[in-house]
Amino acid sequence: MFIKYTLLDIEVFVFKGIALAGLIKKSSFALLMTYASLTSAYADEPFWAKYIPNFIRQYIPGLATDKGTTVFGPASYNNVTLPTLEVMGPASLVDVKVDGQTNIQGPLDARDSKLNNLEVNGPVSLQGTTVTGQTMINGPLLLDKKSSLEDVSISANDVTIKDSTVNNITMRKTNDKSKKQVITLEGAAHVKGSIRFEQEGGQVVMRDTAKVDGLITGGEGINADHKKPV
Repeated sequence: MFIKYTLLDIEVFVFKGIALAGLIKKSSFALLMTYASLTSAYADEPFWAKYIPNFIRQYIPGLATDKGTTVFGPASYNNVTLPTLEVMGPASLVDVKVDGQTNIQGPLDARDSKLNNLEVNGPVSLQGTTVTGQTMINGPLLLDKKSSLEDVSISANDVTIKDSTVNNITMRKTNDKSKKQVITLEGAAHVKGSIRFEQEGGQVVMRDTAKVDGLITGGEGINADHKKPV
């Protein structure tokens, strides 16, 4: 059966082969793959994709494999289920379910989604989203609209949780120790366990009916409505 490949497909294969042979720098390869993926990351799979075997699909941005989906560049998914997801760039997820690991190397905006073992290097906004397993974030977090996380490890100065639940929060140290780490709990926000600041002097600001069931260590809790420590 004859399969017609586009110029973009040929470029991806060639650049991947060259990179594997070590003939160009990894940074150059990453730029080339990001460029190649810009036209495919947002699109549905083309008609010929079903003919591509898994050992080749893993090198083509935007194509799913039995082992998961890897995208080099921006990615946008809507109403889809994936085995795993790895994005080397910004990611937008709406009504997405990921059964396995989710790894985002860039900003993440997820709405009405269900994720597993989330790891993000960049700012995160989760609305109406549930994460099962561990969550690790290097960047600010906004959690809203009845989102739910289990144990969270985060390195950031600003975390906002509104009308959502978290089991336990560990605030890791940041590079800028001159800024205070602040967790703001609003609405019906609920931390079922404890909050631990590895960097001393953190604050947990609680508004409305927000509450923390466990201990706050390495920082203090403040009731913003009454302007006093809790």
